[in-house]
Amino acid sequence: AGKAFTQASRVGGGSSEGAMGADLAMNHGLSLFLLEALEPAMEAYATAHSLDPSVGADRMRHEVWEYARRVSDALGASGGGGGLKQRRAPLPEPPPPSAAEDTHPRA
Repeated sequence: AGKAFTQASRVGGGSSEGAMGADLAMNHGLSLFLLEALEPAMEAYATAHSLDPSVGADRMRHEVWEYARRVSDALGASGGGGGLKQRRAPLPEPPPPSAAEDTHPRA
């Protein structure tokens, strides 16, 4: 999946600023999240936000962080990961939402 997004960003002009690059980064973040690569997903959402703050990437990055926190809490409450790889460091606090972020609740 990572190679496909790298190729798409080259072809689609993902290195230049604009909606196309932000959309690619948002889609990359989603695919990484679905693969449970949470830190890279948050990085992809940060890239999307830097390219176009209106795409809602700050909110998605915060949602990925919240998901990771809930999983971490659940694993801690159950006495460990049952063989899952343990995190080497605690999750960092997410950055505060930007002023450009859509603050309306989703339906």
